[in-house]
Amino acid sequence: MGALLVFAVCGILLPRLAAAQALPSQADLPEARTAAGLEVSPAEEALRRYPPGNIMSEAQADAALAETWRLQPLQERRYDAARAVCYEKFLAEFCLSDARAANYRATQRIREVELEARQFKRSAQAAAIDRRRAEKRAADASGASAREADAARIEAQREARRLEVERGARQFEAGAAERAVRAREAEKQARLRSATRARAAAEERARAAQRAENARRQAAKVSETLERAERRERAAAEKARNKSPQPAAK
Repeated sequence: MGALLVFAVCGILLPRLAAAQALPSQADLPEARTAAGLEVSPAEEALRRYPPGNIMSEAQADAALAETWRLQPLQERRYDAARAVCYEKFLAEFCLSDARAANYRATQRIREVELEARQFKRSAQAAAIDRRRAEKRAADASGASAREADAARIEAQREARRLEVERGARQFEAGAAERAVRAREAEKQARLRSATRARAAAEERARAAQRAENARRQAAKVSETLERAERRERAAAEKARNKSPQPAAK
């Protein structure tokens, strides 16, 4: 009975002692531990400046993504190195379990920062797209308003021209009777002037004929006077010859 008890105690204590020896010591771990006793990996330490909800710009998101892309292969190599160390230890499963837990926390933190950065960039891009669409809608609305204003202005100009043409037509029609009276009066005056000119021309022709007749009569009178004077001169000369003594005959 005593032997069985000793065997049982040994069966319980020996595995625990072996496990304690197999666990990595503080000197074996390259990283510090938190207050809870968990390792803080280089990835977690590097990503402390990106706490959840702290990415507020695309520049931060780009920097966070670049950091996660840098840390991913480093964490993979670190995990591979940690597993290689664990395989050299007695009862390596405990060491491997800690390595898996540390790797999970590190990769999970990397993934969280990457997802948050990607989500921020998607949100920023969606907001930029919405903003551009809103600007385009505003520009389209402004352009439509400008086109409507131009169309209204052109239509108003057309209506003003139409009203001006109609007003001119009404004024033309209203002045048609007056223009007809003026035209008839002008035609009457033209006929009167024409008749006056014709009468004046006829009178001028009559006066010209009278002047010609007067000139002919005056010329006849002058010719008759000259003929009478010539006859008188001939008669006087004849008379003078008759009165002069005749020379004696030899």
